[in-house]
Parts: sequence; structure tokens; C-alpha cells
Amino acid sequence: MHIYTVDPSQEESALLSYTRRIYHDFYAQNDISLLLASLAPDVSWCGGGAQMMKSGRTEVMRFFVSTKDEMIPFTIHDETTSVNRLSPDFINITIASDIQTLPSTSLLIKEHLKCDTLYRKNPDCANGIGWEIVHINNSVSYDKLKPDETFAIAEGTRAYQQLTGMPVLPEDKISFFRMIGRKFMSSLSTEELHCLSILSIFDNFSVEDATTVCGNTDIYALLNKLLAQGFVLHQTKTTGTYTLYPLIREFLQQKFSLLPKEEQNQHLTCAAQHFLSQQ
Repeated sequence: MHIYTVDPSQEESALLSYTRRIYHDFYAQNDISLLLASLAPDVSWCGGGAQMMKSGRTEVMRFFVSTKDEMIPFTIHDETTSVNRLSPDFINITIASDIQTLPSTSLLIKEHLKCDTLYRKNPDCANGIGWEIVHINNSVSYDKLKPDETFAIAEGTRAYQQLTGMPVLPEDKISFFRMIGRKFMSSLSTEELHCLSILSIFDNFSVEDATTVCGNTDIYALLNKLLAQGFVLHQTKTTGTYTLYPLIREFLQQKFSLLPKEEQNQHLTCAAQHFLSQQ
């Protein structure tokens, strides 16, 4: 498949078709060959949980190859797509759908998936289509999201090409953090944002962990709000824990660092005591 055209709309349409092939191969047939052929050398992958966050073609390929045999084929329903050209050389494609295990599968799983794929133009890339994948971000929701609920990924990927394609300049990261801040401020109360900044001290956390360090916050209400928005948290299926996206966590850690030292120490001590009690 070759995607070389001077008409941007035809280019975007062809790339969307190519991405749908990757998506359907992956979830319906457990076929990762087309995906692996399209990974850029500096690709990054974010899935459900910290163990699924990988960077670099070698690491990302190793992850998909090692987990291929554990994958379960799904049927795909109610698929929606969108194409967002971020610049002449970057296109972000979003595919969202409901998926369900086959009737013959003993384990019934129903999920709503959103997959954001960021492409960078590269006429010399190995797959021959002139575009390579530099970032994949997957979100899983167990309660179907509304059609107009999307990741805060479009703005984030605009910052991505600066944060990864060239030296990280402080003003670039500050600009990205301001964007994240606007997203948080528009939907979270001051108390909820404060709680999230405390939760950034955890690599991943459970509801019990969050309740321990944020006793005055309704954790269930907060998590339900964030999961419904679909751009902040992943819930891992095996452990029932939550993890923050790396840049989101870094943003919140900046917020945490601005708290008085005495308050920081109180939260860190509380978390350490709770962790030791769980051992």
C-alpha cells in the first residue's frame, strides 16, 4: 500500500484506511505484522498500566511480540474514527469502538477502546507508505464513553514533536503543562486537583491507597469523573490499580513540589506507612 499524493484529504483518507487495517488485524486476528512494520525508531507506546509504557522500536516490538500469544481475539462494533492533521508532517488518527470476546471464548470481556496513533511523514520508512508511527496511546473503558468524549491527545501530540523530536526546552514543557492545567481546572475542584497531586507520588495506586492519603476526598467520585473523561487514568485489569500518564504525572508532581515541605513530608510518611502495612 502506497500513500503518496499531493491531495491532503486523499492522503488522510488512505492513512485512515491503513490504520483501520492495523487496528482490525491486531484486535480481531492477533496479527501484529503490519503494526511492527510501521514503527518509527523513536516510537512510544502507552497502554493500560505502567508495564505497558514502552519507548523505542526495539522495546515496543519486544513487548508486542512477547504478549502476542496472550492476546484474545475480539469482535469489533460501533467503530468511530477521526483524522486530525497537526502539521504537514504529523497526522493523528483516533479509532474508538466497542469490542467483545467471541461467543466461543469461555471468558467474556466487553470493553470500549480508544486508540490514538500519531504518524510522522518519512518517505524512507520501511513499510513503504511514506508515514511511520511515532506514538500510540490506548485507553480502555469498561463503561461505554459518549461519542464526544475524547482524549486530550490532539494538543498533547502537538507538544510531542517538540518534546521528543528536538531538545526539550523549558518553555515547551511549560506550554504543555499549561494545556494540561486548563484541562484539569475546567473539570476538577481545587480539592480534587490537590488529591491528584498527592497521588502522583505513587507509581500506581488502588482506591485504598488513594483513600489513605486523601481521606477528605470522595475517591470513587473522582475516579469515575476521570475515567469517564478518558484522558487521565488507565485502570489495569489484573490488579485493580490506576496509573497516571507519564507527562500527567510529571505535571502533578510539579504541583506536589509546590506544597509546603511539612505537608509533603506528612503525605510521604502516610504513604510509606500504608505501603509497609500492606507488606
